Amino acid sequence: MRIAYLITDPGIPVRGGKGAAVHVRAMTSSLADLGHEVRVLAADTGGEEPWDARAELYSLVDSERLRTKWRGLRRILNSPDALSPTKGGGDALSPGFAENRLREMHKLEMAGRSAEEAIRLLKANPADIILERLSPFGAAGPILSRRMNTPRIVEMNAPLTEESRRWRNLEFVDISLAAERSALRGAAGVAAVSGPLVRRCRDLGLPADRILLLPNGVDPDFFRPGRRNPELASILGLTDARVVGFAGSLKPWHGVDRLMEAFARLSDRGGRRRLLVVGDGPERARLMETADRMRIADRTVFTGAVPHARMPDHIRLMDVAAAPYRSEGGGYFSPLKILEFMACGIPVAASGGGDIPRLVKPERGGLTVPEDDADALSRALDGLLADPDRRARLGAAARSAAEERTWAANARRLTEFMSGIREAGG
Repeated sequence: MRIAYLITDPGIPVRGGKGAAVHVRAMTSSLADLGHEVRVLAADTGGEEPWDARAELYSLVDSERLRTKWRGLRRILNSPDALSPTKGGGDALSPGFAENRLREMHKLEMAGRSAEEAIRLLKANPADIILERLSPFGAAGPILSRRMNTPRIVEMNAPLTEESRRWRNLEFVDISLAAERSALRGAAGVAAVSGPLVRRCRDLGLPADRILLLPNGVDPDFFRPGRRNPELASILGLTDARVVGFAGSLKPWHGVDRLMEAFARLSDRGGRRRLLVVGDGPERARLMETADRMRIADRTVFTGAVPHARMPDHIRLMDVAAAPYRSEGGGYFSPLKILEFMACGIPVAASGGGDIPRLVKPERGGLTVPEDDADALSRALDGLLADPDRRARLGAAARSAAEERTWAANARRLTEFMSGIREAGG
């Protein structure tokens, strides 16, 4: 098939290190492995990760030029001239008052421009099917599908409007919700990464045969068990330490503060115990302050952003990996990092929300604890750190379980789904 893979979210540089970008690249390569002709049409083609040369990559907009434009507008509207009161006593405005609205207007402009350029590209070289990642204010997909008379499959990785309203102070809720519903209801099919998202699609009225449950996968040849990298362990001060690790974006719903609370309750008995936090994000400064307040700063290592190519080496430094998602996160995710931990043969202690208990089980390499329960998480970590034989058994089971959840298997299932959609007339 000729597949046009559409990503209009300006927050996903497709050659970057975010989990969303890893997903895009992995699916692109896995679909190409099956012989499909894949063209990726993205709002942001930035980043430094390697790109599969078999897949053509097209930039839909000049994203840096648009960012410069909107940064200029923000500076003007948040300048002293704009914020200070009038001589007649008019109200002063608060700094940042327009920040959210301007950011959302930027995304709306990106969606419109992306649709225009995608239509031009597909007129020149048509596709058999459009595979669209659900994106904020994502009107481009429905427009493109109608104009090109091409069936469209949507990848749904999160309820974007709800997520943005909860965590990003979404202003244009009605516009965002209308775009999201239009993108999903008008699709020929939806591939949702979790059971909760499948149920949301059903609540929107999509029939069961138009919904595919397709959790995230892993590349078991790239993420695999191995010995610690002694040079990296030395650089990070982790030689001869028992390491509890987290990897991922440092965002509120990932619950790293809860992990730190659990780690602070661990003693150093049985050898040095260290907490390794791999990744970066908006919570980093607050988490570093939390480490100071909890008096674990001298036992906590923050690496900052790590290139995807170096991620396996960092994961293999861990004796136990933690996925401490908070209950307010919504439980709709399909965590890439849990599978990457497991593929490296690292036992996992995870919060038991959403679909995680289907993946993380004692017989499959991990333990689940109640969400938001730092005591339970601390006990689980302590028990695993104190028992190397149990860690070895769970690590082997984790690896076996991860080998069943590959990107290659996902590409085969998605291909069958898309073929069925096309045969049924889209």
